Amino acid sequence: MPANAAAVPGDPQHPVMVEPVRGSDIPVQLMYVEMIDGVYVPIGLRTPPGPGPFPLVLFAYGNGGGGMTVVREFTQNVSFTQEQFLRAGYAVACCATAPRSIMPMTRSAS
Repeated sequence: MPANAAAVPGDPQHPVMVEPVRGSDIPVQLMYVEMIDGVYVPIGLRTPPGPGPFPLVLFAYGNGGGGMTVVREFTQNVSFTQEQFLRAGYAVACCATAPRSIMPMTRSAS
């Protein structure tokens, strides 16, 4: 765990780690989320101040490689757009892949 990160107490089957984001007052909650097909995808979730609920903008990034490292690097190094959405009252999430669980289903020509 990075020195500036902290584990969030809660459900031991769904651990969450909170990490500060450079240049922002809004940290990222790092976790693994189970998709509809049973695959766990690394997600970084950030929410604006306040009780919510919030609309969500999802940034699907990468090709499935790199795991949580990709989510952390994306959040730390490419967060300008996330900050704009957060200021406008949206929650933002970054996942390290575009799993078929969130991609539109297409029918192959036969």
